[in-house]
Amino acid sequence: AHEGGSEDWGVGGSVRLAPASGRGLSFRLAPTWGTPEGGLARLWEDGAAGGGADESRSARLDTEMGYGVAAYAGTLTPYGGLGLTEGGGRDYRLGARYLFGPSLELGLEGERRENTAAARAEHGLMLRGRARW
Repeated sequence: AHEGGSEDWGVGGSVRLAPASGRGLSFRLAPTWGTPEGGLARLWEDGAAGGGADESRSARLDTEMGYGVAAYAGTLTPYGGLGLTEGGGRDYRLGARYLFGPSLELGLEGERRENTAAARAEHGLMLRGRARW
């Protein structure tokens, strides 16, 4: 149903070290190159970052380190993250996730995104919830 030169490609991976209980040191390393996201994720990132097609085809490295501790009836995990892009962009993230049990999670994250092409840094705050059933 589509004619034209549209193409969507990329490669990515992720290495994650985390205790099964969620308590203790956790680490994640995720390099990507190209356009590994699906349609909705790519649209959100392009809209949120103001990037174009050339920016989405660059290399990126995301890291995150956290430490989960017992808190009340669940597990609290404060974490920090760093993202680097091929063009010199950086983003810094600090946040915390609270796992209420195996099926409910709530998180709050602050982010600072720096792009060498932009004159000013962008800041954001995100509240995220996840329920599994």
